Amino acid sequence: MLTRRCPIVPPAPGIYPGVPMDLYQQWGAVSASMLKQAGGRMADLGYWLDQPPDPPTPAMRRGTAFHTLVLEPERAGSVVEVPGLAAASPADRWAAAAARRPGRDILHEGGLASIEAMRDAVRAAGPIGGILAAATLREASMVWEDARTGLLLRGRIDAVIERGA
Repeated sequence: MLTRRCPIVPPAPGIYPGVPMDLYQQWGAVSASMLKQAGGRMADLGYWLDQPPDPPTPAMRRGTAFHTLVLEPERAGSVVEVPGLAAASPADRWAAAAARRPGRDILHEGGLASIEAMRDAVRAAGPIGGILAAATLREASMVWEDARTGLLLRGRIDAVIERGA
């Protein structure tokens, strides 16, 4: 199911660690987020998939940066502040800043400290910190075929903890 939003043929069914989020999001397979966006209606999903992606909002960028710092600490260097960029800057300034920094999660000037504080609070939270520390696999992408419909589906696992760990 290749569309404007999802132009890349997904890999065969399986689990794929280490796939960058921007590549995963382009795989031509249906995700829970897509179904949610379309309200569960396949006709609406088809229309939505054929539209260009909406640019991320500053709040979405903060969420992505937080997610990266918590679940992919090895990629912390990919989260960068953009000098002179404010949270309220127009969308075209955000788009230009992102285009100049491919593969980076960009934040407005001064935004990184609050994200790092949130990350530290999560790590310090007893059970959550322990769960994250015990994870043996993080941010793994999956592809599978729905037995009933034959549709290729995709998902992303935040963290996997092996039994007994």
